[in-house]
Amino acid sequence: MKKIRNVLLILCFVVGLGFFASCGKEEEPGYIDYVEQTKLNINVTASHQFFGEDGIAFATLVRCVDGDTAIFVANEKEFTARFLGVDTPESTGQVEKWGKTASKFTASKLTNAVSLVVQTNGGAAQLDTTGSRYLTYIWYKPAEDADYRLINLELVQEGLSYGKSETAPLYKDVLVAAEGQAIQQKLRIFGNEIDENFFYGDAKQVTIKHILENSASLLAENAKVRFEATVVRKDGLYVYVQDYDAETDKVFSLLLYTGYNFESKKLVVANRVSICGTVQEYEGNIQVSGLRDTASKNPDNLQYIDQNYEIKTTPVTADELINATANMERLFVKLENVKVTRLWTTQEGNSAGAITITGQVGGKTVTIRTTVLRVNYELVTESYFDGKTITVMGFIETFNGAKQIKLVSVDDVAFVE
Repeated sequence: MKKIRNVLLILCFVVGLGFFASCGKEEEPGYIDYVEQTKLNINVTASHQFFGEDGIAFATLVRCVDGDTAIFVANEKEFTARFLGVDTPESTGQVEKWGKTASKFTASKLTNAVSLVVQTNGGAAQLDTTGSRYLTYIWYKPAEDADYRLINLELVQEGLSYGKSETAPLYKDVLVAAEGQAIQQKLRIFGNEIDENFFYGDAKQVTIKHILENSASLLAENAKVRFEATVVRKDGLYVYVQDYDAETDKVFSLLLYTGYNFESKKLVVANRVSICGTVQEYEGNIQVSGLRDTASKNPDNLQYIDQNYEIKTTPVTADELINATANMERLFVKLENVKVTRLWTTQEGNSAGAITITGQVGGKTVTIRTTVLRVNYELVTESYFDGKTITVMGFIETFNGAKQIKLVSVDDVAFVE
C-alpha cells in the first residue's frame, strides 16, 4: 500500500443563499441537490497528527464493509470508519431491505473516487460505542475536475439511510433537510419501492457468518434463512459454499445438503447465488437443507445472481490445519508439499473407493480424506498418490475429533517434483 502523505486540511463548508432553491431537475419539480450545494474547500500543508489538527485528512480506501462503514488508511494508520449522521439498513448480519443496495452504493462511490477525505466533528478522531470504529464524515471526489461530495449526506438524500443529525453537528441542518425531502418523495427506505437486491419472503435474510455465530438460536427455532454465497465445489448430494466478510476480512463457509430429488442448473462452481433453506445440524456441523428450485416464482426458490465469481482459497500450514478453530470448518484451504507416507482405501458402503492419505509436512502429520475420485471415468486408486509429494486444496473437516482436509476433486491436486 502506497505511503500516505501527512496532511492538514482546512475545511470550509459553504451553504449559499440558494440553499433551498431547486436544482433544476425537470422530472422532479422542487428537488434540491443538497450534496451538490455542500462544498469542501481545502488547502494542504504538512501535519504529523492522525487526522490533522482540525480533524481532517486525506485517506486511501482499503475496503468497504457496508453502507455506513469502511476501512481506510490516513497518515499511515489503518482504521475503520463509522460514518457520522447516518444509519443504513443492515447488510452484514441479518440483512434488511435496502441494506445491500446501500452497501453497493457506498462501495461504488468510494472505490471509483480519485480522492478521499475523512473528517471528524473537530479535533482528534473519536471512537464509537464499540471502541473499534472512528466516527467520521467521508468526502469523495468522483473525477479530477469534480467537487468533493459528502457521502454521509448523499446516502440520506438518496433514501438509503436514516438521518442521525444529532451525531453530526457540522452538517445537522443539511442532513435534516435532505431526510425531509427523501421522506416527502418516498425514496427507498421511506417509501414502498421494490429493492432489487432484497429477496422477499418469510425467510430471514442473513449471512453465512451470522448463521455460524447464531447457530444455536437458529437451530432452536428451526429457522428458514436466505443468504448469498459463492459455489466452491460440489460433492454428490452436497455443495460447499463460501462468503467473504469485509468487516473481519475473513471467509466463512457452509455445507448445503441438496437431497436426492433436487436438481438445479444454478449451483455451478463459481456461481454467485441466493440460497433459501433450513438450518440444521449433522454430525456436529451446521448445514442448510430444504433447497428448492421450481418453475414457479416462489420466493423460497434458489436465485441466480452472477457467474465467474472469485473463489477464495486460504493457505494453511500443517499447524494451522491441526489446530483449526470451529469457524474454519468447511473452509476451502490450500496445503503445500505434503509427502504421502500412508494410504488406506474404504472397501465397503457408499464411500467404497474413497482414500485416506496420511502425509508429512515439516515434521507434522496431516490427514487428507478423498471422496470417490475418477479421472476420465476411471476410479482413482492408491497408486495415484503413492510415493508422491502433493499440494492439495480442499475443505477443513473434523473426523474423530481431529482436523483433516476433504478432497473432492482431482483438479485440486498438484504433484510436486
